[in-house]
Amino acid sequence: MDNRLPHPPLQEVIFELKWRLDSIQPGFLKDPHYQILIGTLYGKLRELGYSFHEPLQTSNIPDEMVPYIVQHRFRPSKEQWPLVQIGSGILTLNDTTHYSWPDFSKRIRDLVENFFRVYPELDSLQILEMNLRYIDAVTIPEGTDPKEYLKQSVGADIVMPEALFINTGVMNRPVGFDIYQTFPREGDGTLVMIRYIYGHGTPPGKFTWETTVHIEGETVPKTPEKIIQWCNQAHDLTHDWFLKMCSDELMESFR
Repeated sequence: MDNRLPHPPLQEVIFELKWRLDSIQPGFLKDPHYQILIGTLYGKLRELGYSFHEPLQTSNIPDEMVPYIVQHRFRPSKEQWPLVQIGSGILTLNDTTHYSWPDFSKRIRDLVENFFRVYPELDSLQILEMNLRYIDAVTIPEGTDPKEYLKQSVGADIVMPEALFINTGVMNRPVGFDIYQTFPREGDGTLVMIRYIYGHGTPPGKFTWETTVHIEGETVPKTPEKIIQWCNQAHDLTHDWFLKMCSDELMESFR
């Protein structure tokens, strides 16, 4: 999704990479190189413009107790985006409304290439999974049936048996929903995940949809070149879905 609309719905875009950790005892996973990696990667991140280090509360917890949870954040300056996050077994790149794919894809390339460049004992690095995730949101006009909005604006339909509402006093008009579906792509093990959220912990009237392209297991890319190639394909897929999902009226509201 190339976010060049004057009023984009994009809330956040996230690239996420996870790698295998060693089991040191039941319930505890550890990367023996993690502490060295933080320092060496930070040196590269400073060169890339992410000079502001923001330790998170999880950084006070031993890393073997919080596997795959980010502990450190690196920004261009305080509260500025985009940002890089790292934890034991996880590396992310996040951006918001200033996002464009040419810029974001270059940042992915720089981050991944430098991660591979500084990772100690590269032969032991095993990539487990990757995600490219887009979070979009709009505010539904007051008084609008969210089920009808979902159907008319993004082409998804919540169908419940009408008999459920006859003589029950229950209205066939949800005040909230959280719908999650996963679809496989032929050939390479990639999954496309779509999620529609309304009313579940979100601000009043806010409709959010998330589009994630995911890969894991044997088919996950294992080199920087293959990772970048997969990310470009994942972006093309999310961009295609975005254009096909959004109605003409919804797209017009972004312009």
